[in-house]
Amino acid sequence: KRGKEWRLLSFFILWFFITLLPTTLIPLNAKLQENRGYLAGIGFMLFTGVIAGKLRGRIQVILLVVVLFLYSILTIQQNSIWKDDYTLWKDAVKKNPASARVHDNMGLAYIARGEYDLAVSEFKETLRLNQSYYLAHYNAAVVYQLQNNLDKARESYKECLKINPGYFRAYYNLGIVYKKSGEIDKAIRVYEKAISLDPRHAFVYNNLGVALTEKGEFDKAEAVFKKAIVIDPRYFKVYYNLGNLYYRAGNFNLAKENYQTAISIKPDYKEARDMLSKLISGRDR
Repeated sequence: KRGKEWRLLSFFILWFFITLLPTTLIPLNAKLQENRGYLAGIGFMLFTGVIAGKLRGRIQVILLVVVLFLYSILTIQQNSIWKDDYTLWKDAVKKNPASARVHDNMGLAYIARGEYDLAVSEFKETLRLNQSYYLAHYNAAVVYQLQNNLDKARESYKECLKINPGYFRAYYNLGIVYKKSGEIDKAIRVYEKAISLDPRHAFVYNNLGVALTEKGEFDKAEAVFKKAIVIDPRYFKVYYNLGNLYYRAGNFNLAKENYQTAISIKPDYKEARDMLSKLISGRDR
C-alpha cells in the first residue's frame, strides 16, 4: 500500500514538471507567463490533497483552513490586478520594468483610456529598451494620428517601416496620413503597397478608390471599388464611395443605385441618405 501511495505521489510530482517542460525547452518572450502553470497546478493540487488526506483530526482541519485562507487572499489580490488591461499592465511594469513588451502594452492601455501623452511616454521607453521594437513606432504613430499631429505620425510610421518593411498596417495608416495631408499621389502609392502585401482587405481598396476618385482617375477608382465589393459584398462604405464616384462622373442612375445599396446594408447611414436625398431633389445639378 505504501509503495502504491509513493507511486501516486511521484506521478503527481512528475505531472507538474512534465507539463512545464515545453515552456522550459522553448524560450518565451516573457520572464513569466502564469497561465502556463494552470495545467501543471493540477499535479500540485492532487499531491496536496493526498498529503492532507493522510493527516487526521485537528491538524488536517488547520492545514485546510490555512491553505484556503492563503488562496483566498491571493485570489483577491490577483482579481484586482486582472480587473482590466490598465491594472494588469500597470502591475507588470512594476514587476518587470526592463521589458520592452510590457511598456508597449502599458502604452496601449493608456490609449484605451485616452491618456495619449502617457501612452507616447511608454512607447518611447519601449524603444529605449529595444530600438528594433517596430510596434512601438507604429503605436506612437497611431497616437499622433489620433491627436491630428500628422507630421509626427508620418515620421513614426516611416520609422516602423524601416525596421519592418513588410508591415501592412503601417502602410495602410500612412496612406490615411498622406490623404489627410493632401498628398494624394503618396497615399495612392502606399495603399497599393499595402494591397501588394495583403490583398484580402476591402477597406484598403476602398481608401485607394477614394484617393483615385479625388485625383480624377474614375476608371481606376471604379475597378478598385468593385474589387472591394468582391472581397466584402456587405461593406457599405464602398457602395457609398462608388456612388460618389458616379455622382461626380454625372452617372446619376448608378449613383442612386449604390447609395440605396449602402442604405439597405446600413439603414442609419446618414451620409448615404443625405447624398441620396440631394440626388433625388436635384440639388447642385
